[in-house]
Amino acid sequence: MEKYLSVLNCPVSGEGEDETSTSSRALCPSLGITPGLSTRHLRVRDGQLLCICIWESQAACDAFFNADWHARAEALWEDGYDLRVSACNAASAA
Repeated sequence: MEKYLSVLNCPVSGEGEDETSTSSRALCPSLGITPGLSTRHLRVRDGQLLCICIWESQAACDAFFNADWHARAEALWEDGYDLRVSACNAASAA
């Protein structure tokens, strides 16, 4: 089964900093909680959050980054975020 890579780059916002009371981290998947998530790495730099994840399958990635997620992301960041998803195999992950 082919694994998938997601890269989310977005502004950092904490709970209560906006009208939705959603934080940037709340829109990131969590290890041990999000089905199909293999690894997650977060980095904050210059007010931007970078969240890199490897997923067990495209279905798991799509289930997390669904229409509801996109609606919440647009409400929080408007067009100030970038989400990229791509397939990766063992050779490209190495």
